[in-house]
Amino acid sequence: MKHVTIRAGLIVASCALIAYSAFAGAQEKETKPASSAELMRKKLEISKDILEGLATARFEKLAEDAKKLKDLTDSPVWKTPVLHNSESYPTLLQDFRRPVDEMIKQAKAHNIDGVTLAYVQVTMSCVSCHKFIREPKPN
Repeated sequence: MKHVTIRAGLIVASCALIAYSAFAGAQEKETKPASSAELMRKKLEISKDILEGLATARFEKLAEDAKKLKDLTDSPVWKTPVLHNSESYPTLLQDFRRPVDEMIKQAKAHNIDGVTLAYVQVTMSCVSCHKFIREPKPN
């Protein structure tokens, strides 16, 4: 009986250690800051989801995806010297966030035309910002 109790205790301890390792690994992944490339990939995926929401008129999903898009702009990655030290960056950020806010508002109002227009404005702001990033900077 003593061996059964010890064996059961070892099994429980092993399971607890495995569970803790898995949890710690998940926590480590969650706290690792995303790179700007990873965030841009995520923004692109969310933008595709928004386009699908427009095509299917799924307003709740549109509002949710637009909120996700806006939340990505709060990442510290966007505080890089290339952007943050630029006088243009705050304007570029607002040019992105403003129509994203409008998408959320129009999705909640179930206004497909309003969401579509805001989506086009978001796309235009993305193109403008990427043009800015690609421009050679004076030394």
